[in-house]
This record gives sequence, structure tokens and C-alpha cells, in this order.
Amino acid sequence: MWANKPETAKQWVRDYGHADGWSEYQKKKKKKKKKKKKKKSSETSWYKVAKKRTGILSISGPNTNEVLQFLTIKMGISENFIMQDEDGIRFISANPDRATRILKMKFPDAFIANKSEMEAEASSKGLIKVALNEKTLIIDFDNTIAEDNFPQIGAPKPNVKEAFERLKENGYTIRIFSCRTNQLSNEANPEEEKAKIEAWLQENEIPFDGVEMGTEGKPFAGHYIDDKAIEYDNNWQDIVNRLLGE
Repeated sequence: MWANKPETAKQWVRDYGHADGWSEYQKKKKKKKKKKKKKKSSETSWYKVAKKRTGILSISGPNTNEVLQFLTIKMGISENFIMQDEDGIRFISANPDRATRILKMKFPDAFIANKSEMEAEASSKGLIKVALNEKTLIIDFDNTIAEDNFPQIGAPKPNVKEAFERLKENGYTIRIFSCRTNQLSNEANPEEEKAKIEAWLQENEIPFDGVEMGTEGKPFAGHYIDDKAIEYDNNWQDIVNRLLGE
């Protein structure tokens, strides 16, 4: 709107040759500054809330092994951050409210408590990263790990064994996620298909931490690897253009 942005009335008169519009310019400038300040404070408060959300949850009542399996396999929480004693299981979560809702759906009869007094200690150790599952990978099977030969299982993809070995050496958890059961038929047995994939991985000496058939929804992870995936990075327009071939 204004070609120049003078700081004083004197500069305004020098640039525009008159004093008209100086008051309006000042008002708009102050309004803009106020807006920027507001945005900054809201971001700061969001960060504080995020930090406060970190906490430790305890769960007791249901079968311990079943809970441990659910926490590590379905929720992707590292075993290093799960503690077990005679009272039950405790684990660190970056979002205790969300974790509580998930656990109550899975274990409706369990007693779940939020150890809020330990939030500060958990945050100070940087344990908020745990629930983000930065080193948990969910990887598609057909045409990503194995060559596409559906309904049979194809040969291993080039370099997949070496890649997985390197990831495991660097502390990654590798979970295979397949929808073979859905593709075969409604009558296909998820456990049988899971056993086939596990046997194939073992036969080809490809390291992995577990196989999921999608029977309990989308698992948590730091990264999802799939031959049909499109990476999202605040780029909806690019994604639509790619899908429409534009």
C-alpha cells in the first residue's frame, strides 16, 4: 500500500510531500505489531501445554503380557520406558490423555492412573520423544519388502536385508504392516497370513520386530514406508496435481 515505510512524520513528509495519511499509517503499523505479538505468545503457551502433557501412566488389572504386547507393538513404546512391578505397569507418554483413551478402549476393565507428579521429571529427561516413536518404523510388505507376486509372496527386494540389518544396528524397531488379508477375501485368516509373512522373513534372514495385519487399526510410528505412499509436507496442492497428472 505504501511504497516506503518511514519511521517519523518528518520522513513521511519528505517521502510523500504532505502529512496526509500519516495518522492512518501509524494506526495500521501499531495494529500489525500487536498481531505479531499475539501470535508469538500463543505459540509459547502451546509449547508450555505440550511440555506439561508429558507424564507417566500406570495400568493394572488385565493380563500383564497382553498389556506389554499392546504397548510395544500397537503403541510403539520402547521397552526402555516401560516399568513393571507388583502394582502393575508404568510407562512414559507424551500424551497421557490420548494414551488413556486408547487403553480404556482396549482394556475396559483396567485401572489406569496418570502419575502427574512425575511430569516434570519426565519432561526434563527429554522423554517426550518416546511417544513420538521416532525410531519405530511401520513398513508395507508386498512390493516394498517382497516383489509384487500377490497372492503368492515374491522374492526379496534388492538390498532390503542389508537395509533392515543396518536399521536394527542403529536402534530402529521394524514392524511389518500388511493388508493381504483384506485383499484375499473376507474369509482369509489374518493369523495364517501373518504366519506366512513371518516364515518368509525368517527364511530370508530379514530382521523384524513384528507383523501386523491391520486387525486393530493403524499402529503408531515415527515413519511409515509404503510403495503407494505420498509424502505430505504442507503441500496439498502438489499432491492433488500429482494425482490428477497436472
